[in-house]
Amino acid sequence: MTILGTALGIVFCLLRAVSGESGYAQNGDLEDAEPDYSFSCYSQLEVSGSQHLLRCAFEDPDVNSTHLRFEICEGLLDIKCLNFSKLQEIYFIKTNKFLLIGDSKICVKLGQRILTCRKMNIVHIVKPEAPFDIRVIYREEANDFVVTFNTSHLQKKYVKNLIHDVAYHQEKHEDDWMD
Repeated sequence: MTILGTALGIVFCLLRAVSGESGYAQNGDLEDAEPDYSFSCYSQLEVSGSQHLLRCAFEDPDVNSTHLRFEICEGLLDIKCLNFSKLQEIYFIKTNKFLLIGDSKICVKLGQRILTCRKMNIVHIVKPEAPFDIRVIYREEANDFVVTFNTSHLQKKYVKNLIHDVAYHQEKHEDDWMD
């Protein structure tokens, strides 16, 4: 009986050691899980004449992006795919080759291996530039404010409706922002 108990004890210890090395931590989390290559992108249209800018970045700042690259395919004029340039942790491309109609396929690649892809419409992920010449006038009779500003997007042909959110605070209450 002692030999059987010792044998079962050894098997149990080996089983724990093997399961601990197979990618599962003692608390049940995956240790050897693939990194999360999810990313987000935004575009700015007509930044230099007819050229558009597209920027992408990983959502997890701890992703080791040393050998990774971004590639955009589909939704391009006269070319199948384009590679992004990299500046620190931001990937970008500035071109006039975006079709601006339909979706583009943006992929993260390691060599020739595709790690993840997303379909995006470049026109739907536009990040507008900040407004300028902002003027705020308080109308005492109406007890309200009139806010006026200019934006570089008003002269661009793709703008139909542009909505800005305005947040403000009184000078004495810098931490009390209102929308």
